[in-house]
Amino acid sequence: MRPGAARAPSLPSSFAERLVVAADDGLELSLYRLREGKAGAPALLWGHANGFPAGGYAPLLRLLADGFRVYAYDARGHGGSGLPDGEPDFDRYAADLDLVCRAARDDAAGAPLFYASHSFCGVAGLRLAGVFGREPWEAFTAFEPPVSPPLDHPARSWSVQASRQLSAMALRRRPRWADPEAFRQALAGRDAYRGFDPEALAGHCRGSLHPTGAGDWQLACPGPLEAHNYEAALDPSTYEGLARTARPVTFVACVDGGASGNPSWAATVQADCARRAPNGRLTTFPGAGHLVPFEDPPRCAAQVREMLAGR
Repeated sequence: MRPGAARAPSLPSSFAERLVVAADDGLELSLYRLREGKAGAPALLWGHANGFPAGGYAPLLRLLADGFRVYAYDARGHGGSGLPDGEPDFDRYAADLDLVCRAARDDAAGAPLFYASHSFCGVAGLRLAGVFGREPWEAFTAFEPPVSPPLDHPARSWSVQASRQLSAMALRRRPRWADPEAFRQALAGRDAYRGFDPEALAGHCRGSLHPTGAGDWQLACPGPLEAHNYEAALDPSTYEGLARTARPVTFVACVDGGASGNPSWAATVQADCARRAPNGRLTTFPGAGHLVPFEDPPRCAAQVREMLAGR
């Protein structure tokens, strides 16, 4: 396989058709169009969390198909997208997102495009909007994007500490597994994954691994790349750029950990992000944690659909 080529899709072909989008450096990004969807509806693009492929969000995406023509994508180095040579910064992730949005909008024949994301891909969206002045969506719903604040902000030290802990954890990830089922069984016993919808966990495990050719499977997003992304998100210029966003942005904060017992430092900055964005709004999810899109797809789908009310 040539460097940067698209890899096996993270969503099955029975569920979504893959469109390959070429990034400006030649790396191939996987964009998926759900086979289910409402004819003539607005388009919705979904972005995933760091280290997670689009494939784990199938239960949520299916629910969204009753109001949208649904698209999802794998960021570079994740799922079915190409593996980068080196460590991308968030300028690169933002540029990739811009291209993916254009491709989705073109495929939807110019229908209005909305964006919703979980964690990592939300930072790419906010950076595209606030730093580069590009907002190719009508509105944006961001589930706990880890937007690290400036050095003098009270949450800065926690964001640095927590991000570096997550980075260290990523570097310890086991890189190879016998197969996706062995991976699923291992994760199912861990606290962070116990609250997952079963289909979401199975889809995450299928989409997160690729065969090595030697009889076993390896992580699509290598631990060092996942670790790098946690550190790269500490750039405070994304937070500073929020004041230059124009489109409506809903920031979702999960306030008390939820079933997984996995609260995130990112929850503590969502209110500040909403105040800083000119058209920002804060929504809180009691009884939920950072992994809520996997744990409670109906709740998240209802929140995303609220964007249509503002049209």
